[in-house]
Formats: sequence, C-alpha cells, structure tokens
Amino acid sequence: MKTLILFYSYTGNSKRFAENLSKKIGADIEEVKTVKRPGTIAAYVLGSFAAMRQKSVIIEPFQKDLSQYDHFIIIAPIWAGNPAPAFNSIIDNLPAKKSVELYLISSSGNSNKDKISSYVENKGFKLFDYHDIKQNTISD
Repeated sequence: MKTLILFYSYTGNSKRFAENLSKKIGADIEEVKTVKRPGTIAAYVLGSFAAMRQKSVIIEPFQKDLSQYDHFIIIAPIWAGNPAPAFNSIIDNLPAKKSVELYLISSSGNSNKDKISSYVENKGFKLFDYHDIKQNTISD
C-alpha cells in the first residue's frame, strides 16, 4: 500500500509532526499550502468560523500525482473544534474511494470526532483511523 502524507500547518506544529511521521513510517509527504496565507487574526478568527462551517479555501495544486497512492494520511490543526479550512480542501481534492487516516492537532488534543468522521465518510472515503494529537506532545 503506497501512502502519502498530506499536511497543512499554520504555525509549524503539524509540519513537525508530519515530517517525524514520514520518517518513522517511510511515507511520501507533501505540504498543502493555501493560495493566500491569511494573517494571524484572519486565520484564527475568520478561519475558526470557516472551520466550524466546514468551508474550504483555495489551495495550491498538489505536486504529487495523487492517483499513484492507495492510502492518504491527512494532518491538520484544529481550529474551534474543527479542522482548519485547508483540511476540507484536501478532502475535496482527493481521488474518490481511497483509504484516509487522520491526525488532527490541537492544544487540547480533542476534536469533534463524530462530525469529522462523518464528513470524511460522506465524501466517499474509507476512514482507516483517527488520531487526536495534543500539540505539546509533538517533539522535534
């Protein structure tokens, strides 16, 4: 099973976690970037409202050929209990019916698992596994 880690990171926590996981399991990795990087206030205030409504943002095109992968690991921060809007954009752009594993990073280590799992499954993906990660447990 060929695995690609796709991650969005605003502050660097998700990036650090993704890089460590990639080394540990030997998976390919790609950072997902928004076309327009919001400032801190816009990211956390407007971004949190967008996250609660499961809105997407425009992301830069993927560099990897997603059709070459069987399994995707998505790593993203949690804003206001929900994944940052870039997470929704990743889900919107994945090839249908693939296996997806989630690592969601927050200060509390908690997310709305039922809502997020349903969102991913309703988009037509097989949710392989789900992990809530507390950001202060991420090491270099």
